[in-house]
Amino acid sequence: MRTMIDRAVRPVRLGVPAVAVLLLSGCAGGATPGTAAVAGDARLTVEEVQQRTQSFIAAYPDVMSSGVTTGQVTAITVQNFITGVVVEKAAIDVGVVATPTQIDDFITERGGLAEVTQLTSGAGVPPDPALVRGEVRTAILQQAIGTEIAGRGAADEEIAAATNGALTAAADGLRIQVNPRFGTWDGATVLGSSGSLSTTLAELEADSTTTQG
Repeated sequence: MRTMIDRAVRPVRLGVPAVAVLLLSGCAGGATPGTAAVAGDARLTVEEVQQRTQSFIAAYPDVMSSGVTTGQVTAITVQNFITGVVVEKAAIDVGVVATPTQIDDFITERGGLAEVTQLTSGAGVPPDPALVRGEVRTAILQQAIGTEIAGRGAADEEIAAATNGALTAAADGLRIQVNPRFGTWDGATVLGSSGSLSTTLAELEADSTTTQG
């Protein structure tokens, strides 16, 4: 299975040029010290980013030896946090949910937690069951959002467009702040020192299927 995160990827474009993007510097409106990122009312701490980054590096040394930098891992860690918050808001707005049973079924259908953990490593997710399940939850919600809007039986392109539209609307009402220590928020993705590292579980799964075939 292909799990490298330094390959070319297709980011989830939130398409939010109107989002208020603030850098957490000394003049960033009294941002809380120790904050890596803020999205709406949710906060990701510097300590959480450091712990997740260290966990990822320890678990996947082959990825790091391939040229991926610590800065890139921290950037995608922040990206995953922001994406999760935006998707949660969009799901509430649209009226869809992801139940624990749906998450369990998703994992089982894809070979179990170990297999999905390996899959999500391609999105920079460390092998923490809670974080892996969170990534799965986000994937389920994204699909449900697009299907709810576009309708069952809609083409993949229509579902993708509907999902992105909902994410844009959800993100537009969020205050998103990123500590420049961990990357730069461009209104759609968190950019590390070597560029964007954003992808989705669905894209990783498709890439894995293509590679195995």
